[in-house]
Amino acid sequence: MYNEMRKLYFRLLGISMVVVLLGSTLGVTAQNSFSGKVLYHGNPDKPVHSVTVTMQNADNSFFQTVETASDGFYEFTDIPNGTFTITAETELATREPELMDAFMIMQHLLGAINLEGYEAMAADVNDNGTVDWEDYWDIMIGWIVYQLPFESDPWLFDTLEHTFSASKEEGNGNGNGNGNGNGNGNGNGNGNGGGNNTSSGNELGCTTSGDVSGVYIIPDDKNTSSIIATQVIDAQPGETVELTFSSQEELTVLALYLGLQYDANLLTIEGYETYPQAMAPRTEEAEGILGFNWMAESKDEAKSLTDAQPIITLSVTIAEDAAPQEINFTLDQESGAIFAGQNVNFAPMQLTTQSIRISEKGATGIEEVNSSVEIYPNPTSDYVVVVAQEDEIILRDMTGKTVLRTEVNGKKQIDLSSLAPGYYFYSLSKATHEKAAGKLLITR
Repeated sequence: MYNEMRKLYFRLLGISMVVVLLGSTLGVTAQNSFSGKVLYHGNPDKPVHSVTVTMQNADNSFFQTVETASDGFYEFTDIPNGTFTITAETELATREPELMDAFMIMQHLLGAINLEGYEAMAADVNDNGTVDWEDYWDIMIGWIVYQLPFESDPWLFDTLEHTFSASKEEGNGNGNGNGNGNGNGNGNGNGNGGGNNTSSGNELGCTTSGDVSGVYIIPDDKNTSSIIATQVIDAQPGETVELTFSSQEELTVLALYLGLQYDANLLTIEGYETYPQAMAPRTEEAEGILGFNWMAESKDEAKSLTDAQPIITLSVTIAEDAAPQEINFTLDQESGAIFAGQNVNFAPMQLTTQSIRISEKGATGIEEVNSSVEIYPNPTSDYVVVVAQEDEIILRDMTGKTVLRTEVNGKKQIDLSSLAPGYYFYSLSKATHEKAAGKLLITR
């Protein structure tokens, strides 16, 4: 019964009132519309969400931006007559090119295959307008060996151009692809002589630099609660350690449900503490999940959460037969909170915690610490923590320009608040660890 009440409570709280304001516009001003989808490599089965699509005219007297939905759909409305350019950009993660992509470029250069459209667009990583041996070596050596950024942008989108006039529209958008990509913006239009025309089916194709094979899998756009491990605890089989779970940002909440998921074959929960203290564990949860539930009796009993006050503190014991590995907790899909001061709405939240790095039983751990390299969180917003011994970290933007260089000896938190959101490449000068070079994503 308690379980059903909780689920019903959150289901009811997740329903918000939608108020639609109806109005009318006087006069004969054109109210054209333009819509379509963003598709990866032009494939209808690979729509791209979270893309910011912009429509503007030459003098910027009309400027609109929208974000694509989970099906890649975008739509502009209330567009006056005139000629407009449609562009796109996104901060989604990209696919890292592999040997297969370099091999396809080599086959193209040897005449075995012909790269066209989005394949050629992705292959032109040096952004000189053609696919050549420099592109091949930029992937084979520059990226795969040294993780050096490409000259081309991480994401490459078609650019469309469309004209609305007072006559009936046919909705044809002529796409001009970046690099060697050829965009197709053909749509189906209808309207009348008053300038209220509709142009639909306007496809914006895209690719990512180096993904010649086009096998990139678009990341899930579900906005769910998550846990980021910002620290690492070194431990051995049979050892008991303490983990804390805190809110990543300051929040005031009226209700909480946090379902901690873990490997029950590796960890045994010995005890817990919670904030609020009245937050109770869900003993009927399945093996490998420990759920905690709390709700305020009234708005006056809302609780403030900060990163300094752990919501949950767990005491866990590592299995005696656990092999060397890193263990992380995750949150189930129901996890979230109801925030005070907002409409009744069940929303996701982000937590920070520690991961457990298990070493071989009996090992001193000194060698592992000296040779270890850790860079977290990634993605991040305003800072990154680097763990390395007597080394130097270098951060470069996507053009290859060095934007940060600092020495590290042990664990060091580095301020990134002055850097713009986007992808950066990091490298450690001395370390040979597999994590000594890679990509870092800054989001805000």
